[in-house]
Amino acid sequence: MSTVVSELAELPAPQLTPEVQAYLDGDAAIVYEAILRLSLLQAHRMGVDIQGVRVFRKHSWEEDFSDTVVQFFVDTDFARSLALWDAIGDALGRWQAQQPQRLRKILAEDFTVFVEAHADTA
Repeated sequence: MSTVVSELAELPAPQLTPEVQAYLDGDAAIVYEAILRLSLLQAHRMGVDIQGVRVFRKHSWEEDFSDTVVQFFVDTDFARSLALWDAIGDALGRWQAQQPQRLRKILAEDFTVFVEAHADTA
């Protein structure tokens, strides 16, 4: 089993909408996997438990854009969830800087990451 597969096996199974499943192929799948892997790594480093992952497409017809939203639900307080969100953003920025233009563009234009603290721990 590859390291990436074993790392990602620690995540709860992401809830993917059918629209997202159709979108996540080729280069988008590479970016999506990097988001999952780097988010899990940052959560481990901070001692934060990821309780769930939801992935969906968000459309804004007024502003003419669509994003794939990767939403992590964590078992921690609001302040730590914000710190994790920042750490994930930093890690993704470092990853992005080392990628070819096509992957940098997909991450910048097609993906959004959120970290949500569970209401009972916020």
